[in-house]
Amino acid sequence: MERLRGLDTAFLYAETPSNHMHVAWAAILDTRSSPDAVDRGRLAELIGSRLDRLPALRKRLANPRLGYTQPDWITVEVDPADHIVVHDTADLDAVAAEVLSSPLDRRRPLWEMHVVTPLGDGRAGLIMKLHHAVLDGPSGAELMVQLLDTAPTPTPVTSQSAPLRYDTTPTRADLTDVARRRAAHGAARAAAGVRQVADVAAATSRWDRTHPAEAAHLPSRAPRTPFNRPVTARRTIRSLSVPLDRIDDLRRGTDSTVNDAVLAITGGALRRYLRRHRSLPITPLVALVPTSLRRGQQIAGGGNRTSALYTTLGTDISDPTTRLAEVTRVMNTAKRRHDEAGLGSLVQLTDLVPPRAAQTLTRLASRIQLSAWSPLAFNIVVSNVPGPDIPLYCNGAVVESAVPMGPVTDWSAINITVVSYRRQLVFGVVVCPDVVPDVDAVVNDLLAELEVQRLAPVTS
Repeated sequence: MERLRGLDTAFLYAETPSNHMHVAWAAILDTRSSPDAVDRGRLAELIGSRLDRLPALRKRLANPRLGYTQPDWITVEVDPADHIVVHDTADLDAVAAEVLSSPLDRRRPLWEMHVVTPLGDGRAGLIMKLHHAVLDGPSGAELMVQLLDTAPTPTPVTSQSAPLRYDTTPTRADLTDVARRRAAHGAARAAAGVRQVADVAAATSRWDRTHPAEAAHLPSRAPRTPFNRPVTARRTIRSLSVPLDRIDDLRRGTDSTVNDAVLAITGGALRRYLRRHRSLPITPLVALVPTSLRRGQQIAGGGNRTSALYTTLGTDISDPTTRLAEVTRVMNTAKRRHDEAGLGSLVQLTDLVPPRAAQTLTRLASRIQLSAWSPLAFNIVVSNVPGPDIPLYCNGAVVESAVPMGPVTDWSAINITVVSYRRQLVFGVVVCPDVVPDVDAVVNDLLAELEVQRLAPVTS
């Protein structure tokens, strides 16, 4: 058995009937040169032939019910056809919304593939959905590259040097024995965790004292907005794309990154949205920005190796150029503080959280609608995942575009995830429509902000 990391487990116990902790991407394929590219049988054959390099698709929870120690993965035999669903419709957004609105079955490997066809003009849609416990942004991008091809002709499948290995399903006695042995080391690990927290707290305090002017600009708490309240299980998805070259033009002559530009554009869009709703806070909105802790060969590994930065979105600033400069300055400070104080190491402390107890507290928080009245650490999650610049192919059909879709929670009814593909920057906007009924207005505000920046966005 393979023990889940604490952060992987957190995505399991953070899940409630209305907070689904899965991620997805929706692709549009040009199937004119390969009409049967999205045939269920061909897709199952493609996935089956690559299962040796897609370990995330062969993992299942050893026990779907959480206990008081970290759960385990077991590697099981998979029939890809059992995970593929075909939808006879031309509305990709509607299917994506339906797919995002339902949880994954924890009794089987935590993934699904949905085919949406026909979309018209020889196009078809493909939606890949996986639980966040299985992978993070970089490993999800790597999975997409391993699943697809970089040329119209599929890569020939070489014979595997050894048959795939499968684990025996553990008995209740096996699981109890593993939990007992892990619990025996719990006190020592907890003591080490306390020391680690103390060391990082001291390092952070020293950093703040050494850099008082910079630390003063870091956000300490987030203001409340109409979309920071409990959500239902329903989801709506929209997307837009803009040439990456235009983003490069925007930040030319500055030390801003693509991610800084994404944050500044998002801040401008939310400023427009909240002003129209007469609910723009005086203090700027705060974004939680996932940051990868992967180095070198770790890129190809599964699971979650991420930390988070908290940064301003500059929603109190009307001028786009000034907003970008402020977002860049605060992000640079947040990165330096995060790295120099060792804040990323605190992610390891999630290993010490008893999963079942955390799940109980999470569901209690949802029941009492804690997010509606407690202080907020952030207003929105904005995630940026670099993707390949070259086209990818599925059974000979070129992937024209790929839209990322992140989780929506009680703490934020809007999620914006951005991925680059073929030199296009694609914004995936996911909302809970019972809290944010006007998702098209959010997208229009992003478009308006891009136009102010003198970009030329292309909707999708």
